[in-house]
Amino acid sequence: MSQGQGALNPAQNYDHLLDVVSGYTGMHDLQYKAEIETDQVFQRGAVTSLNANGNLKAGCGDLEMPLFAMNATGDFDVSSDVGNIAGGVVGTYPAIGGYEFKTTEYVLTESYFPNDFLTPATGDDIGKVTKSPADWASQLVCGVVSAGTEESLYGQDVLRFWGVFLPPAGVSASSSSA
Repeated sequence: MSQGQGALNPAQNYDHLLDVVSGYTGMHDLQYKAEIETDQVFQRGAVTSLNANGNLKAGCGDLEMPLFAMNATGDFDVSSDVGNIAGGVVGTYPAIGGYEFKTTEYVLTESYFPNDFLTPATGDDIGKVTKSPADWASQLVCGVVSAGTEESLYGQDVLRFWGVFLPPAGVSASSSSA
């Protein structure tokens, strides 16, 4: 390595984001903070939910409140250095908070148009939102597309949507495996 050239290449603050486009007042916003479940990794802007222990996990089951992460699990204010007293919790916005969001955490292979319903993605895309299937009533709806996709200030692709909580029709807490 030549002199003057650093070895670290940290992620930029804008690589993964969740910005509130509207509905934010700054002082009295509906937020929820919780510890992270062991071995969970997700980015800022991810759709998360609480597990039975009250800890945050990536993704969201059909009868779980969608919570959109304000922090990534690896952010310095969440996972601080040894001896630091900060960290340990992630702030989230509940889907019922009356916000319009823009996020980088959505499935890029879909096309999104105003009024499309969104559902939490699964598999390799867990923590992201994706377009709901045509039979949208069969699974949780966690958002409705507002302005669709756009390029944000730093050149990253973002999806604009309103958070909602609409559980699937006909699913009860006793019949769900969430």
